[in-house]
Amino acid sequence: MSHGHGLPDCYDPPIGGAPEQQSLYSYGKLYLDKNRHSIGNYIPLTYGGQSNNEIIYKLVSTDIQEGDIVVVQWTFFTRDVFFDKPLPRRAGEFDNEYMEYLTKLSSNQDLAIKNLMSIYTCLKYLESKKANIIMWFVEGFEQKDFQGGYESFYNKLFSEIDKYNFTGELWNPIFTTDDIQDTSKSSKQPDYLDFGLDNLHPGVKTHEKMSYLLENIINTKFLQ
Repeated sequence: MSHGHGLPDCYDPPIGGAPEQQSLYSYGKLYLDKNRHSIGNYIPLTYGGQSNNEIIYKLVSTDIQEGDIVVVQWTFFTRDVFFDKPLPRRAGEFDNEYMEYLTKLSSNQDLAIKNLMSIYTCLKYLESKKANIIMWFVEGFEQKDFQGGYESFYNKLFSEIDKYNFTGELWNPIFTTDDIQDTSKSSKQPDYLDFGLDNLHPGVKTHEKMSYLLENIINTKFLQ
């Protein structure tokens, strides 16, 4: 789930960073506070700036049991992690040197395919544990113009993953115009319902709506 970067208790202005603990205003925490009576133990695996590979590393390192509900927010496929030190080293759009290197050696198509391959492998692991899976993408993985003849492979891979994909139910609705939106922010930003203190990540209203949407999915799919 989201760490809640930019929310009132998850923002460090001097460095633009976030504390270790998941925000109390994040949709995961809001869902937990409202539904403690119907769920058991809650294990947050969030951290600001994580890549999909680090998310997978944490999921596989967690003792997942049959019937557990696993909620995964897949992040930007430009991010990566390096496992060469005691603590994983994160890289992504916040690292100019890494992004320059990535631009020279890769492409959106290449990164999307590699990320989907990793996600597919992780989902097969979660399936083996008989977990209940809810996932969505914060970045569209759809590819329109394929180079090198990988379209069939990509589409087959995505079709295997898509059965757990709740992007349309959980992520896309926070961009609608049904609610009052904060129009004071830059037009270059995604049109969230509101923005956090960093004027970049989703704000409190957006997380509240996502909490409601997540609750509806879990109740409908797994708790009836």
